Amino acid sequence: MELAFAKPVDAPDARIRSLFHAFCAVACFSWLALFSLALIFPGLALAQTSEPEPPPHILFIIGDDHGWPNSGFMGDPIVQTPELDLLAAQGTVFNYGYATASVCAPSLQTLLTGLHPHQWILQKNQIEAEIGTTIPRGVEVSYFEDTLPRRVSELGYRSFQAGKHWEGTYDMAGFDAGTAETFVPGQFLAPGRFFGRPDPIDPLWDFIDTSSGEPLLLWLAPMLPHVPFDPPAHLKALYEGQGLDGNAVLYYANITRLDALIGDILGGFSDRGMLENTLIIYLSDNGWEQKPFTSHWAGWLIGGAKGKLSIYELGFRTPIIFTWPGHVPEGRVLNDLVSFEDVHATILDYAGASGADESPGFSLRPRIEELTDVPVREAIVGVMNTQRTREEEFDLQPGTGLGRYTTGERAAFIRSPEWRYLAYIDRGESELYKIDLDPFEESDLSTEFPDVASVLDGAMQDWLETYLAVPEPSSGLLGSTVVLVFAFLRRRSERLRA
Repeated sequence: MELAFAKPVDAPDARIRSLFHAFCAVACFSWLALFSLALIFPGLALAQTSEPEPPPHILFIIGDDHGWPNSGFMGDPIVQTPELDLLAAQGTVFNYGYATASVCAPSLQTLLTGLHPHQWILQKNQIEAEIGTTIPRGVEVSYFEDTLPRRVSELGYRSFQAGKHWEGTYDMAGFDAGTAETFVPGQFLAPGRFFGRPDPIDPLWDFIDTSSGEPLLLWLAPMLPHVPFDPPAHLKALYEGQGLDGNAVLYYANITRLDALIGDILGGFSDRGMLENTLIIYLSDNGWEQKPFTSHWAGWLIGGAKGKLSIYELGFRTPIIFTWPGHVPEGRVLNDLVSFEDVHATILDYAGASGADESPGFSLRPRIEELTDVPVREAIVGVMNTQRTREEEFDLQPGTGLGRYTTGERAAFIRSPEWRYLAYIDRGESELYKIDLDPFEESDLSTEFPDVASVLDGAMQDWLETYLAVPEPSSGLLGSTVVLVFAFLRRRSERLRA
């Protein structure tokens, strides 16, 4: 078994290339003819010139702990998500998106800056060395020059933040306005972080209605379906009487609550005539496990053992929806492996950033727009320095909250289109799953396919040893949580490996 790292998609064959060359010759002749006519009739040239299309508004909606199976458009027969289903039908869905963490703070850092969580810490350490002092956790983003709102501001955008925000106040991250108006180190769930639950969404409309025609970046991160599971009674009633687990009833109702909030937001955009010029993106900051008829231990706080804070697929995977009428193909579903670093690069590309290809990820725009010969990822690698313990080990750790359920051990995984191999490195344990047939990782095949496990382990170890320079864990990041989802492919040709 040989693991490829990159492949082009839909590369044109020689016959098509010949036709293309012939077309170019005809086009050249036609252009010369038009140029001659323009010299004789200058008005004709003016008539053929059109203004470039303005960049779109970008509405970026980030769910919180929304498990990948739990949406109608992903095939869930129970959870009701009519608004997300409609968005998916009207746009392009990447089925296999991957957060750079199975917990929110590090994955949101990647979306904000394009940096992997370890790169974030390295940059923070470098800045501290330059200024000669320690930067409190949550404040370092104010020193980062290339945050998403700062980058798009250079392109004429105004930006707005709402909802969950671990990185100081909105202006520390470079947003022009937002709901995160105050920040106290260590107090991350401060006022202004509960956009849409229960805080009103009026600040969004105030920002939009007072804009002066500039393109807008709108970063909306409602803390849903995240705990506490406190859905309104009418949504809870949708799931009662079906024999579902109690936490499943509440969690699913919170997902429908998120969906209804998205509907309210889209309704406001429709009322303002903004949908035709708005790129809408939806994803979840990390995954979750909640089976319909299973009572997960500590499920009320962190869900099932293979979800949030774990090294498993359910903790990292999220579908990613892109919608923009007339620009993003409708009803298209792609099975590419996609990292959050790619989402950051894609937003910059649509905003018009000339240096979008210099980010750690690569833009998905060529793939979305069905261009040919577009490279796609063949594998994703992730590593965690702190993760969930096994369920039988819960309560063995000191402290309260999430600290009771995590342990300072290294674990890593590699995910290809067919296989997913994971290793608890400090324990000397490993597992192998035929992920295309076993998406919930229920049948460990490591003993049946030792050669496959060996090849994947070698590729994973090679990557870790060659490409990963992990800094000392930062005690300010959820108990040293460092979760990295890395790609073998970079857009720039010198980074491609055959």
